[in-house]
Amino acid sequence: MAIPTVLVSGGLGSGKTTLLKAIVSANPEYRFGIVVNEFGEMGVDGDLLRPLVPEIVEIRNGCICCATQDQLAPAVRELIRTFKIDILLLEMSGVAEPLPVIHELRILAPLVEIRSHAVLVDGTADLDLGTRERSFRNALATADVMVVTKVDLCKASELASWSSFLEALNRRAVLVPASHGKLPLRMLLDTSPRDEGDQFGPKAAFHDPKLHRFTTICRFVNSLASADIRSFVLMHGDKIARIKGIAQVDGDWAEVQAVRGDLRITPFSGTVPRRGRLVFISNKLYQTELIKVVSDVFDTHVDAAV
Repeated sequence: MAIPTVLVSGGLGSGKTTLLKAIVSANPEYRFGIVVNEFGEMGVDGDLLRPLVPEIVEIRNGCICCATQDQLAPAVRELIRTFKIDILLLEMSGVAEPLPVIHELRILAPLVEIRSHAVLVDGTADLDLGTRERSFRNALATADVMVVTKVDLCKASELASWSSFLEALNRRAVLVPASHGKLPLRMLLDTSPRDEGDQFGPKAAFHDPKLHRFTTICRFVNSLASADIRSFVLMHGDKIARIKGIAQVDGDWAEVQAVRGDLRITPFSGTVPRRGRLVFISNKLYQTELIKVVSDVFDTHVDAAV
């Protein structure tokens, strides 16, 4: 019997990991398997999910739509062979193209069955800036479910603007608002199957990795002060699209998340890592520039960069 599979994509910091955590927590009767794709060499999302779902496979150092596409099918087969799972969730990196991934998953039929492609939209993001990336527009145009996240934080006018834009872009998809990742699982599993002759044909499998204009570095860190992190985000939030990681902050282990200058530091309840680490992602700075910006504030060395 084919395993129901849900593909989750969306822009950097749109809440993909938060959504997966909420779905798993709200549906303990199912055993989930998760494939997480990290753009950089070092991952964070897997560690954030592992306290809830031990059945996780991470694909790092490139997007599964291009650079690491050949790793997706073996990873899914290994996950299904090793663990008895009821539902497969696949979290794409925030800069990946969806069509090659959907095509690759289709090759795995009848082992898996794609039930839906859910695309997350940060409701607090500027509509014009948030839709400039081609990969994000492509994801929205081919989505089965479009989820506007962080509706508890966005203004009514922002939500209305996003809703109007999304409805015009993709009238076939279900449009739903959400906060804190709360979304009924049935909404992701009960979508109508796609026709084999639709836009997900073989040509969708080809994608040039050079189209990704993002730079990322990972920095291992010692204990940090929240005031220093806030000052860094305030100073460089316009240049760094995403910061995420697990680190000791003010003496306690915490999950650090920053999107476009919005910083959140929350307690980390998982297994404490041997060393804290932060991942920085930018689409405005070259690697050498990003390293310098980070090094000017944090005094430990960069251990991994791509």
